[in-house]
Amino acid sequence: MVTMKRLKDFSSALLALTALAIPSIALCASDTWVHMTSDTQVYETRIPESYNTTTSSFMFSNNRVAHSEETVAIIDQRPYKNVLKNYIVKFDQTLGSPIGSNEIQSLLERDYKTYTDYYEQMEGIIREKKDVNVADSLGGEIMISYRDPDFGIQSIRARVLYNGSTRLQQIVVGPESIMNSFQTRDFFNSLKIYSVIGRVEETIPQGWSKMESPTGMFVLLYPGKKTPPFYTEDPVSKWDAKSETVSLSFLDPVRSQKIFYNVYGYQLGSDLNFSSVQEVLNKRHTAKLRGNAGGGVGFSKGITQGANQKGKMPYLEALFPIKPMAAYPYVKMARIRAFFSGKNMVVEEILASNLMVDTMFADTLLGAVKFTPDKMHAPVQPVLYLPPAPEETPATEAPAEPAPAAAPAAAPTAAPAPATTTTEAPPAAPATP
Repeated sequence: MVTMKRLKDFSSALLALTALAIPSIALCASDTWVHMTSDTQVYETRIPESYNTTTSSFMFSNNRVAHSEETVAIIDQRPYKNVLKNYIVKFDQTLGSPIGSNEIQSLLERDYKTYTDYYEQMEGIIREKKDVNVADSLGGEIMISYRDPDFGIQSIRARVLYNGSTRLQQIVVGPESIMNSFQTRDFFNSLKIYSVIGRVEETIPQGWSKMESPTGMFVLLYPGKKTPPFYTEDPVSKWDAKSETVSLSFLDPVRSQKIFYNVYGYQLGSDLNFSSVQEVLNKRHTAKLRGNAGGGVGFSKGITQGANQKGKMPYLEALFPIKPMAAYPYVKMARIRAFFSGKNMVVEEILASNLMVDTMFADTLLGAVKFTPDKMHAPVQPVLYLPPAPEETPATEAPAEPAPAAAPAAAPTAAPAPATTTTEAPPAAPATP
């Protein structure tokens, strides 16, 4: 059916934005409605009983997880009646600071644009667009009519709400006649959102995997298993005779922002101290990142007591603005931490927006490295997906110097509509946010 193909096309576009695979959809003729509460406890609502839910959970700190979840219910009245109704609830949670009220308008405009850009190709016309406030969750609602090749004139009604760390989208797709029907009103009006961040018993060392750097200079905890939309690419390792790098990237699905995490290992020609380490950092990191920016970078220094390091280990740390990255203009901040011993040093570098660089997740990343210069060997390609690290290796510990920031743009999601990430597009007859 062309419409089902369009649904798949839309889902693909949505995936580009949210990086969350849409669940398999069970078509049903039954119109029985039930009260459902998300297993994540983030929301509850009334929805057709044949719903299907897919959840992706990402541990971003000890005992804490962020979720990306999508629930889809489709009522297919064919062949008795050429009607297909879609009811969708989708939410994503940020890896950064909670969503501020000053961000919501720009995020909403991005979400609206995702929907309108997608339906423009189907002669879409905006029927309504308005701000909404549902139990202190601020957001907006948009309704678009469009022409479907199989069903004729159809509509999508999408509500986007922001609450704490969560962006939730509630979507109805089908004939224009159902956009304000009793069931649709019940679907929207019965929604309750809770400001919930998932908690688990596992810690980062228990839940993440570990890998050794090419020369064994450091051991890195990393998520291991890919968890769309948050973590979708394996670490990349590079090395030469005197240096090595392991790079990872993550995605915040609410703000559609990348977080880049690089770990460098350097073998220098003489024993290091705070002064010489700062000189290396200025030459190889801050000067490169700041470009022509004036002024220096203020480093704090300290001695670790345990954490991921054995015994006491000297370190330098700084948080500072950088020249925005061309491909990711919202990446305007850097946070670095350097450990050193003898002639060897390890540098951890986070590149992100103001809202992502000084967070619990950033602390987790900076606590993920164990400096092991006493175990170095000839360089080899690192092995990924080793068993979880032993529990003795704690996760996260790092100072902070926050900085203000601005939010970037993203896109909405829907069952014939969009969602959020970097680029997006909505769907047509049935789909998900």
